[in-house]
Amino acid sequence: MKAKIIFLVIVMGICDSVNGLRSSIKRLDDPYVTLYSNEFHRGEQHVEFLKGGCKNLPETRDNWASSINTHNRCVDVCDMKDCQGRCIRMYPSSSTKNNFALKLSLAELNDQISSLKSCYTLLKG
Repeated sequence: MKAKIIFLVIVMGICDSVNGLRSSIKRLDDPYVTLYSNEFHRGEQHVEFLKGGCKNLPETRDNWASSINTHNRCVDVCDMKDCQGRCIRMYPSSSTKNNFALKLSLAELNDQISSLKSCYTLLKG
């Protein structure tokens, strides 16, 4: 009887782990960006999920980012909370060193992003 209970507990634990993994994988399908404290995708990183409209950055990341990875998505970045103020649309970046995503200073947004929102869904290609 003890062996059956132990087996059942192990199987239930495996199922919980698989369900947790599925949940994590699904979340990565949601729109998200990675913000970096330095230009050229260097320094500290902060991941922000964009599902559900405008997202205000947490206080510790407000006016902090110097570059952004849009992960093949279009993202509006704004210099005020609630996607107000000056907003710039960031399209999926090329690999050139002179684009806004790699150097937010080129868009006059270095250390000035307060909120973000997804423009549209994942681009294929």
